Amino acid sequence: MTEYRVRTAQDTASERQYIDNLNYDSFRVAFQLQENISDEEAYTLDRKNEDEDQIDTVGDNHIVFIAETKEGNNAGFIWLAKREPFYVFKEPLVWIYNINIEPPHRGKGLSKKLLGLAEKWTQKNGYKQIGLHVIEPNNVARRLYETQGYQQVAQHNASCFYLKTL
Repeated sequence: MTEYRVRTAQDTASERQYIDNLNYDSFRVAFQLQENISDEEAYTLDRKNEDEDQIDTVGDNHIVFIAETKEGNNAGFIWLAKREPFYVFKEPLVWIYNINIEPPHRGKGLSKKLLGLAEKWTQKNGYKQIGLHVIEPNNVARRLYETQGYQQVAQHNASCFYLKTL
């Protein structure tokens, strides 16, 4: 079994590029699960979204944890942020902006490991709830969250919102 270690992302050009690439990959997959669009169209939509809603992964109240193999190769990441109440979420919470595992490392328990770390970080920072958004057609991710105790609390179009009280 592959062993992984997890570390806090550093504010370097290469780490930002890695995170940006996996964020785009998540965005592309989400759009392609919902619509029949090309990679180029997904990229254009991603850039438009980034221009309209710029969120800095290393900004205030944000943290990214990167999982890597014992050889030091990146295997995936989870991006968290402290959030005030919004939409159906009535209390301050930690929000999972993204979790993405590189294809060769999927199915090896790494997502569960990162979710567990996120939950510990949430509690360590004084929060009682952790939430996320996933698109309805992403059944693999939805099953993962549900088996880890996340409950769907709302749905808007294809967007499913999950919450876990710790």
